[in-house]
Parts: sequence; C-alpha cells; structure tokens
Amino acid sequence: MEVLWDQYELATERIRNSKGNHKELDADKAYFVGVYQDDINKGLRVEDSRKAIAEIEAIYARKHADRDAYEAKAIAKLQAQLKAELAQEKDSFKSLKKEYSHLIDTQTLPLLLEVESSFARSNDLVAKLDHTADNIAIAAL
Repeated sequence: MEVLWDQYELATERIRNSKGNHKELDADKAYFVGVYQDDINKGLRVEDSRKAIAEIEAIYARKHADRDAYEAKAIAKLQAQLKAELAQEKDSFKSLKKEYSHLIDTQTLPLLLEVESSFARSNDLVAKLDHTADNIAIAAL
C-alpha cells in the first residue's frame, strides 16, 4: 500500500514539475514583461509597451488556466488508478486472510489488525481524493 501511495505522490510531482509548468510560465511571462517594462522605464514606445504587457498578461492567464486543466485531468486519472490498485490490494488481502485463517494466532492477529487499519486509513484518504478529484474536474471545466 505504501508503495502505491509513494508512486502516486511521485507521479503527481512529475506532473506538476513537467515541461510547461506554472513556474516556467511565470518565468517566461516575467521575461517578456520585463522587456517591455524596460522600454517604458526608458520612455520608449510607452503606450505600445503597456498594451503589449496587457496582452502578455492575458496570454499567460490563459496558459496558466490551460496548465491547471492539464494537471487536473492528469491527476484525476492518477487518482482513479490509485483507487483501483488499492481496491485490488484490499481484495487480495481479504482472500489471503480467508485462505490462511487457520494459521492466525496471537502473534499474527495484531499484524493483521494493523494491515486492516492501514486499509481503513487508505480508504479515508481515497475518499478525500475523490472529493478533491470532483473539485478539480469541476474547476477544469
């Protein structure tokens, strides 16, 4: 289970840090705005530069919105995969527990209870992800 959660966290970070991320967009925007701001500071093409900066601001607002939608869609897909994998792991655990129930003793019972507790915590986290995924999907529209 922990491996699945770790993989999910790594994958979300890869999505957020992939080419064209918000940080890169901000850096590009700052560069282009800076070029026109230098002209304004020098008193060159002041009105045209202000218009260009306004256009750049609008373009990058759209690019950020597009990036948000891309990330939301990719993360929602990851969440669905995580949920399915966790459900599969839980089913496998239940099957194995049933198959080997005759071997459960005072030493193994606490371990089984801990695993069941971990599944319960994962279910709670997945439920929160579902809620987050719904909000992300709505925001992406």
